[in-house]
Amino acid sequence: MQKNLGWYLLVPILLVGTPAGKPHIIASAAPDLSGHNRVAGHDVRKVLTQRNTGLDLEGLSAILEDRRGDFWMTTYSNLYRCNRNQEDWRAYDFPLDPKLGEVSSLNKTADDTVWLSGRAGGLGFGGFVATFNGTIWRSLGQEIAMHPEAPIPNDDLKHFRFAFPGREQREWLVFCDLHSRSYMLAFDGSQWSARIELPSQFIAISSGFEDSQGSIWLSAGDIWRFDKQGSKWQRYQKPWDYGSTYLYEDHDGGMWFVCSAGSVEVFDRRNDQWRRFTVSDYLPARAKRPNKVWEAVGAMWRPFFPVHAIYQDVQRQMVFSTSRGLITLDRSADNWAFFDTENSALPGAIISAIFEDKAGRIWLGTSEGIVILDQ
Repeated sequence: MQKNLGWYLLVPILLVGTPAGKPHIIASAAPDLSGHNRVAGHDVRKVLTQRNTGLDLEGLSAILEDRRGDFWMTTYSNLYRCNRNQEDWRAYDFPLDPKLGEVSSLNKTADDTVWLSGRAGGLGFGGFVATFNGTIWRSLGQEIAMHPEAPIPNDDLKHFRFAFPGREQREWLVFCDLHSRSYMLAFDGSQWSARIELPSQFIAISSGFEDSQGSIWLSAGDIWRFDKQGSKWQRYQKPWDYGSTYLYEDHDGGMWFVCSAGSVEVFDRRNDQWRRFTVSDYLPARAKRPNKVWEAVGAMWRPFFPVHAIYQDVQRQMVFSTSRGLITLDRSADNWAFFDTENSALPGAIISAIFEDKAGRIWLGTSEGIVILDQ
């Protein structure tokens, strides 16, 4: 099988709206490490790093498994696709702005179009969307132009705020302005949903999520939930004034919200109660060492460590990915544990993404590559 030796010198130039040509094809098998190492109570099935794949897999930001069983993933520099055994890899250049490092989610609609979305620059009100059909890259405006039946006036494109993947291959788009045209709608690759009017002038929408019941959750200062069956909005006023950058639903229907201040909040719908955790409080001393740059200039404030993603495994423990390692919480015993390169098989300490594939395996994107764990 072909090894990736200087493949980046062979990258074809891609033009927006024009064929991309053949992708870079990299075939590389990773060693099977099942049973020899563990992370957070799970056996390590495979580790994918630059050493054994020849690929730059650092800074993984999003992962998607499509209907064929292929995996798509974005890193700081590339969009990759590999087969279900991670033996055949293809890399696709990204010609649009913002860059791939700002992608926070991947989705694939029924027409086999991959949707990449995120927040431009990581801050501010604006988001971005790019699509890729395996050959052609398109901006959001170009993609909508391919669907003249889309109920989105051209003038509304400048009011685009955010996109997020939903259930059943839906991609949700949110548009907000200072007047009355604030709405969201979904596209599944063949049909557009009806527009859902937003209850107020949502300008700073930071995240969205479609839960297991089909309800839509939006973080816009407070938390809002749209019940599609009852066609009504409900507002949840959080006890803490933090915006949420990531939403997750656990097996009991609890909603978890990652806050920009390095904490997580969980809302228990069964008893209408909120609880907040500052995840960095449960880091060991070695993981709380201050950044050497800030330490050199005498910074005295307490550092916070952002949570990048949340996951609940089959043992019902909550798993939090952070810039210092992996933190787990057994809520039944209120027991916290920490895993990094010193006490586990993690190849890198920064955990940027968590993903569960259709076989139940857990993918962790780290600063030194990908770890795939058994259930």
